[in-house]
Amino acid sequence: AALWGHILCGGGLVMVVDMAGSDGREPWDDYTQLLTELELYDPALLKRPRLVAANKMDEAPAPEKLKAFRAKLGQVDIVEISAAFDVGLEELKNKMQQIVAATSED
Repeated sequence: AALWGHILCGGGLVMVVDMAGSDGREPWDDYTQLLTELELYDPALLKRPRLVAANKMDEAPAPEKLKAFRAKLGQVDIVEISAAFDVGLEELKNKMQQIVAATSED
């Protein structure tokens, strides 16, 4: 329940997706599952700006899986990160600030 409170306070959604496909799951399946859960909770959440943080980009399968992710899901705003190595986090933070600034103008 605390998670939903945090989600409802922000202007946009940042969805961290394991792009390496750990645990035998595919990133596009995880992403669509997250969207389904958001829709079940509150369909209005899906109207918010959305940013995908493609995590674990340092792992071997991630670049190919990211290519497939883009092909399957089309126009999705993605920032490539490797949280374990602090890679891409500055860009992610900047994009998040842009989303907050844009949604607070509405």
